[in-house]
Amino acid sequence: MVDREIAALVQYALDKGLIQPADRTWAVNQLLAALGLDSFEEPQEAPAGMELETILGRILDDAASRGFIEDGVTSRDLLDTALMGVLTPRPSLVISQFRHLYRDNPALATDWYYQLSQDTDYIRAYRIAKDVKWITATEYGDLDITINLSKPEKDPRAIAAAKSAPQSGYPKCQLCRENHRHTPGVIVHHVWHLDEYPECGLSVWVDDPAAGERKRNLLTVCRECHETVCHPERMAVKPAGEPLTPERW
Repeated sequence: MVDREIAALVQYALDKGLIQPADRTWAVNQLLAALGLDSFEEPQEAPAGMELETILGRILDDAASRGFIEDGVTSRDLLDTALMGVLTPRPSLVISQFRHLYRDNPALATDWYYQLSQDTDYIRAYRIAKDVKWITATEYGDLDITINLSKPEKDPRAIAAAKSAPQSGYPKCQLCRENHRHTPGVIVHHVWHLDEYPECGLSVWVDDPAAGERKRNLLTVCRECHETVCHPERMAVKPAGEPLTPERW
């Protein structure tokens, strides 16, 4: 049993301010449900000082040993994400706190959100610490080089399972939704076209100097909307087809 680790995870959430003391019993019950467990005995000694990576690792080892999950990278990441999701403040609370801090100090708000992302394991700092980094001099100036060891390789078993899994139809086309239709979104549309604004290729929001405001740049759309709404000028040239790149652009 992992009663001690579950208690340690709840205590971690309390120490980080992710939940309040009144949430403790609720949090334990939600974690038990997420782990497929139906009993819990309070440890005689309150767990303290355990690192989050250690706590989650032991819980995942137990889940794999019980056959609750496959002992692979993808299954383990999905489960520990679900566990931390239980302890993560609701989006409305995060947004409210961020805006409250932002009004007085944008840097403070950003620092708070970055720390929250680490505390909730959204940013897995203990994995990033494994990256190999160095700076080398080149004719163009100093170049930062990183060997990414923090993101584990995709489990071949998970890749095979994904190919045979039924399509969920999520996310939905954002333009169809405005017209009360529900069509799977399969292409990323750039409001600021890539051929004219390549620097905005990965920017969800873009500052529009003409309008004096930030505007949405990336939209998830279906193939029909991508051609008929986003690129009507192309309809007379060629019909809708597959995306041009693996990134579905």
